[in-house]
Amino acid sequence: RFAHIDIADQGNDSLCFVAGEIIGKNIFITDVIHSKEGERLTRPKIIELCKKTNVSLCLVEANNQGALFTKMLKEGGNVLLRHP
Repeated sequence: RFAHIDIADQGNDSLCFVAGEIIGKNIFITDVIHSKEGERLTRPKIIELCKKTNVSLCLVEANNQGALFTKMLKEGGNVLLRHP
């Protein structure tokens, strides 16, 4: 199970979280969170969904908010890598 997060940076930007899994040669998207809500509301939802669906790898977009969001998600207990 894997996920990728495009963090909302500023202004009218939105957060997009996509989770899925690879089965054979196919990628199946199983969960999506797309939101204009702030980090305080989206972070707990993402942590809960990662735990519920056993995400073992999560890539986080490396923008201004990405480093902070990655640190906060690590505290939630998931394996995370920051996207280069």
